[in-house]
Amino acid sequence: MTQANRQANLLNDCINSLKLWKELIETHLVGDEKSGELKHLEEIVKDCCSIDFNASKCSEACQDVVDHFNSDSADTNVDIEELYREKLANKQTSFNDNYQQQKIWKEIFNVTDDYDVEEVEQATNQNEQKTEYEEMQDSIFYSNVFTPPVDPISKMIIKDPYKNRTCGHVYEYKFILQYIKSMKNKAKCPYMGCGNRNITVAELVQDNDTKNKIKEYIKTNSTQSSDDD
Repeated sequence: MTQANRQANLLNDCINSLKLWKELIETHLVGDEKSGELKHLEEIVKDCCSIDFNASKCSEACQDVVDHFNSDSADTNVDIEELYREKLANKQTSFNDNYQQQKIWKEIFNVTDDYDVEEVEQATNQNEQKTEYEEMQDSIFYSNVFTPPVDPISKMIIKDPYKNRTCGHVYEYKFILQYIKSMKNKAKCPYMGCGNRNITVAELVQDNDTKNKIKEYIKTNSTQSSDDD
């Protein structure tokens, strides 16, 4: 495993831990206690955003140094440390405290851009999708061909899937959290016919396999639509 992969895995673990912290705050705290804990969480997330931003710029500067020496016309007598500092100085060294635009912030606080209606229509035929899901109820596979799952609450294509470890059903993360919260911890699985009658935040786990398949499906179908045009 490369250093970049190790850093990516550590960052993912960190994000998941902060997500869980936020879920527990929203599920179990109220009033001033909830507000205070959310404020504390925001400060921690800001620190993580800054660290991740700076780390990415350092990695880019390191890669620039490698590219320099791989060039046929490279000056091999240059001081590596000095060259690194020069490359790093050319990078944007601050995002001007615009934390809300950082990936980590969006991941934890569920700041996501909704699918554009036109893009969804290009990616899949909604009428066919509805028929398939009525027939299959909750299956995301049909004849060994992947079809992106539809959230049972919003009726939209899921793009941030979380799986219920008890019954195995997949939901859109932000909607299932809102649902559990609104039901005051007495929520039953929203899939028709499911016997899981008391779902909790602790049962939810990020479904990276399904998420990657959804991204690939959207990418493939968007490419095909562009080719057809």
